[in-house]
Amino acid sequence: EGTGPIRYSYEWQLCDPLGAGCVGIAEALASSLALISGDVGSTLRVAVTASNEAGSTTAISEPSGPVHALAPSDSEPPSISGSLIDGQHLSALLGTWEGTGPLSYSYQWQLCDAAGENCKSINEALASGLSLDSGEVGKTLRVAVTASNEAGSATALSPASAPVQPLAPIDKGLPSIAGVLRDGQR
Repeated sequence: EGTGPIRYSYEWQLCDPLGAGCVGIAEALASSLALISGDVGSTLRVAVTASNEAGSTTAISEPSGPVHALAPSDSEPPSISGSLIDGQHLSALLGTWEGTGPLSYSYQWQLCDAAGENCKSINEALASGLSLDSGEVGKTLRVAVTASNEAGSATALSPASAPVQPLAPIDKGLPSIAGVLRDGQR
């Protein structure tokens, strides 16, 4: 209350999880505040100063509850990099993730039919890379990437790859001739 016009100014303060030890946030002088990762676990309060020709008065809010971390979510799915040929090594590319850091990632490779359907997890294929073998020729692959942080986890799937191709024969040594080099011999 007071004689108008009344002008308002704001100062946001970052406090410990119990609402104590509050410190003003530099340049946080608007009526709203964009939260950042560094605020997670802290509480906030705002000091509002009302001013008119007769003077000014400041009131401070009660501390908020703790700021929570943002759970991971993908904005671009993971993908697979490498040559889809028997014996070659593939790598999982994470895609793009949002959420409060630090984020940790885990992987699960899946083997699918030639159409990219009926996918099943490959036992023990839990690394970011996968070495192809002859049992995967003619089939497709995809990778599931799970991002986790203190707020939870989310899983995203890559699109299915093209079918794995067979490895063409490779000469690893020159052929040789054996036997007796005499007329009539083999």
